Amino acid sequence: MNVTDIKSKQRIGDRSNYISFEEFDSSYILDLSSLKQTQIKHEIWDAIIYQKEHRFKHISKKALTTNVLAKVKKIIYYLSIHDNFSSILDIDKRSAQEIFQLNSRVLLEFNKLVETLLIIQPFDKKADIWDVQKLFPHVKLFEKVSSSRFLNFDIIQHDAIKLELKNYFEAKITYFEKLQPGAFIDVHLYPFQSLMRALSVHNKVAHLPDFTEEEYEIFLKSEGKQNTKLHLENFRRVKIGVMSKVHLPFFERDLWNIGDLSISDIRKNHADFRDLMYFYDLDNTANKNILKDSLKYLLLSTQLSLSTIFADYDYLKKLFKNIEDIDIKKLELEQKEYILSFFTNSIDSRDKALGSFKRFLNYLHREKYISLDTLENFILKRDFSGKEVSKNFRMVETNISSQLIQLIEHHGAKYMYLKPVMYLIVFCGLRITDAVSIKLSSLYTANTGTRRLRYFSQKMKKNCEVPITEEVFEVLEKQQKQTHALKGENTTYLFPSFKSSQSTYTVNKPISTTRINLHMQNLIESYGIKTSKGEQYKFRAHDFRHSYATYLHQNGIRIETISELLGHETTEMTKLYIDEINQLERAAIKIQVDASSKDVYPDMDVEVMTDTANIDAIHLKKNIQYQSLANGTCTLPALQSCPHPNKCFSCKSFVTTKQYLSVFQKQLERTERMIEFSKDKGFKRQLETNIILKEKIEYFIKEIQNGKDFVRAISE
Repeated sequence: MNVTDIKSKQRIGDRSNYISFEEFDSSYILDLSSLKQTQIKHEIWDAIIYQKEHRFKHISKKALTTNVLAKVKKIIYYLSIHDNFSSILDIDKRSAQEIFQLNSRVLLEFNKLVETLLIIQPFDKKADIWDVQKLFPHVKLFEKVSSSRFLNFDIIQHDAIKLELKNYFEAKITYFEKLQPGAFIDVHLYPFQSLMRALSVHNKVAHLPDFTEEEYEIFLKSEGKQNTKLHLENFRRVKIGVMSKVHLPFFERDLWNIGDLSISDIRKNHADFRDLMYFYDLDNTANKNILKDSLKYLLLSTQLSLSTIFADYDYLKKLFKNIEDIDIKKLELEQKEYILSFFTNSIDSRDKALGSFKRFLNYLHREKYISLDTLENFILKRDFSGKEVSKNFRMVETNISSQLIQLIEHHGAKYMYLKPVMYLIVFCGLRITDAVSIKLSSLYTANTGTRRLRYFSQKMKKNCEVPITEEVFEVLEKQQKQTHALKGENTTYLFPSFKSSQSTYTVNKPISTTRINLHMQNLIESYGIKTSKGEQYKFRAHDFRHSYATYLHQNGIRIETISELLGHETTEMTKLYIDEINQLERAAIKIQVDASSKDVYPDMDVEVMTDTANIDAIHLKKNIQYQSLANGTCTLPALQSCPHPNKCFSCKSFVTTKQYLSVFQKQLERTERMIEFSKDKGFKRQLETNIILKEKIEYFIKEIQNGKDFVRAISE
């Protein structure tokens, strides 16, 4: 057969024993006649003809003949010897390694033939290798053929898991079609392929729900994945999808996808939207079910924001893991001290956690699990008296704000989106979640010529409007134009989610506050920005809101006006913003003055002063060096977060005096009652904890009664 005859039949389907490469090399002909299996011969023919059009024309003549086609010839040779397969799609990975004698380059070329054949052939969901592009015929997902285009279920040994994954992916196609290609590939496809690889390694797992998150995380780290969060979230989604096939009602599952519920938009925080709750790591089934029931109530029967409900989920789940030996439905006041001991001394986090626990107690009372007396007396303010100075709040120094903005400008385009965000939180006092969620159409000029900004308050659930300066308006307007140019006219948010300037991510989701915080902290650490005390500055966006309110107040702005600018419902909330620093600092000074001892405060000249003027003088001179606790003093700075909360009695920073003797004696009585209660109920962990606590209390009492004025804790 001459070259002309060969070339005339070179279309997919018009097959022969020879393939001409006249357009590349007039003398080169690929001979398929040695292949005994007709099906394999036809498959290689079709694959090579397709590659001539879509692959070979991008390869140099020399590379084509000496590299690619030379390996194809070897493939033909090996397949002519091993003729026990009827199709190349029947050759699994292990068989291919045996046939091609572990020749990695030949194996690579064989895989390209298989991938090409999958592209050509009609999609078959029963096959073990899926061409993902065929699932989305109307969208171009991939610029070129690559292994990432395929889902290779053949690597999974257990048919049950293989079927679970296939059914899940097929069921989600309608949802995937609504996503931008980049979002689908990065957020769903790549993590799904990673999960498949993990399941191929953990071949003892017979069903996906049996594969644990801990096992998957270990696998991800073995692959060198630094950021495992995206993969773990995808794993939970897949697990939810697989477990839903068991036909369990939504709220009886151990994995919830909140996105499947009809939750109004007004309850969602689009900047940091979470959609997964999982409960399979709670061992106490009864407590797990009551937690589910309480969260179900909050989701369906209240208008609480999802961020608040997720905060409850986080705090309560953490608490439940610590009190697994307690039946939460039978909560009693005798258990109060033990349970409250798990709440941190940091007021910021403690008050939020207590708020979550109070909502849970209200639910228990509503369902008649606990009495009204238990509800009203379980959490009392006096339970935390003496700890209020540990509130972790700082004013942001003016030079810090200016340094941050200068740093952002210095870095040019890379961090320019941070500048308008900083202007919103520094000069407008917006919460960071509200700032990043601002719509593109939020800027406008009033009839009076005043520049104004509209935004939606996520916390207060209402629309707000504030006047802005000309400088702020210009910065936001510039961002508005850049967003239009980058994301198009259909963009919803002023700060849309993105990965790069070429990102295809959705234009209808705002950038996350996590990204803002991460970029800001990276800048701060890179340039070593420090406070006036010489300490490393830690970026906390909400501090700027407090500083904004305080600055306005110091400059004579009426409290009612400040309240309106901050979007507060009442001026009482605004007063808390303005006054809390003075209250905290003055309280800390009073404790120092009361103690009046150089032994306790070796670095401070403490004099016995009782009048307000002198207390203020010490405050200004030493800037709050110590903080008070209910039964002693912590020598860490009052406005510094504690690195080891709830371990005061074993911390070298804790010191107490004889004035707290009665406090320790009362605490010892309560602890002894808790020990007896734990013995009666059989609470082993609670018993061990309180025995250790009793020994430490007895140590302080003994040292004080022996005449020591100041007693320091013994470090563990």
